[in-house]
Amino acid sequence: MNIIEIYKKYELPEHLQMHMLRVAACCMQILDNWNSTIKVDNDSLIMNSTIT
Repeated sequence: MNIIEIYKKYELPEHLQMHMLRVAACCMQILDNWNSTIKVDNDSLIMNSTIT
C-alpha cells in the first residue's frame, strides 16, 4: 500500500494530503543537502513525514 492509497483509505482531506506531501518534499531537499557526519535514515524520515 502506498501513501496515496493510505490517504484515500482513511479519507484525509485533500488540503491535508497536500500539506503532508509538501513537508516530505522539504525533508527531501534538506536530506539532499545534508553535510554532517550524523547518519540519517532517509527513507524512514520521508515515510514518516508523509504519515504524521
